[in-house]
Amino acid sequence: MCTTGNFGNILGAYYAKKMGIPIRNLVVACNENNIVHDFFSCGEYNISNRVLHKTASPAIDILKSSNLERYIFEAGKKRISTANLFNELEKHKKFEIDCKSELFQTIQQDFLTGWCSSDESLHTIKDVFRRTGYLMDPHTGVAKNVADQLSLGQ
Repeated sequence: MCTTGNFGNILGAYYAKKMGIPIRNLVVACNENNIVHDFFSCGEYNISNRVLHKTASPAIDILKSSNLERYIFEAGKKRISTANLFNELEKHKKFEIDCKSELFQTIQQDFLTGWCSSDESLHTIKDVFRRTGYLMDPHTGVAKNVADQLSLGQ
């Protein structure tokens, strides 16, 4: 489970899994700036109509995820030109991977994703503190909320 905006920590976990570290699921947890979640859900990375939201979890307040390019290069191998995709992102503020493609199927197998709002994250923080006395940071609040959503099948 990694909160992500720039996709760096979760990319490190992905490489660790590829090297044989026994990691069952790689989970990407996003806040309202959920472009990475949207990409993993539908194959479209579109920043043309997005506004960056300032949230209580500022380390993941990112719309242009530079480390995602490294993952697509690795996952795409010879099936897709990563350079073309990211040139398209520079020119048109978006790119898309066909949701029926082998690459997109690989992407969906590699990661689970979810997102929550700042209000949902803060509610999670308060709930955990009330129940346990542990005061988590806002980024952990995002991760915990998304983990709860995924475990409940939401």
